[in-house]
Amino acid sequence: MSEKRRDHKGRILRDGESQRADLKYRFAYTDISGKRKEVTSWRLDDADPTPANKRKGSSLREMERQIEKDRYNHILSNGGECTVLSLAEKYIPMTVEVADCFRRIINRRKRVRTEPVIGGRVGFLFLDKNSKPTVAQHREKYNNDIGRLPLPVITPHICRHTFCTNMAKNGMNPKMLQYIMGHADISVTLNTYTHVQYEDAEKEMKRLYGIV
Repeated sequence: MSEKRRDHKGRILRDGESQRADLKYRFAYTDISGKRKEVTSWRLDDADPTPANKRKGSSLREMERQIEKDRYNHILSNGGECTVLSLAEKYIPMTVEVADCFRRIINRRKRVRTEPVIGGRVGFLFLDKNSKPTVAQHREKYNNDIGRLPLPVITPHICRHTFCTNMAKNGMNPKMLQYIMGHADISVTLNTYTHVQYEDAEKEMKRLYGIV
């Protein structure tokens, strides 16, 4: 009988679990599409403290539980590594107005000698003065520089929140919404990205009770 594998604290590791030389935990598995995947964490169990100077995240076994839930529901964890844009192109119709807007952006986009590549992806619509893709901080700085106008804090990332909230308000299945957003944990979809107000709750109650 082979000896059971243990971590540096002497705890028995389950099938697929291992601990690297830097003490980070790793879980290797096969997703529903047959691809080999892995997740890592500095913590094995939920009760484990996060090591100093390391970013706090889900424990390895918390991620394992989510992976098992996704397997049961036939969902690819993390949206199958798809972006919201790629999923939208595949499943969500684009209006003529939105398509025209993207064409204008593409036509006005400055030409660069070498297209930036991030994570194997190219063709970013918005580039900064250094020909790098713009991120949320660029828009935040723009909003601060304007100063004179009472503009709300607007960043491209807010579009994700708006999309998620609108889909939830229109009755999209929460698990499908989690898949489209690419969230490993549905609590992120429902508690962080979905924003509802009293008026939304009132409207839903009237709908359920048939009140016009």
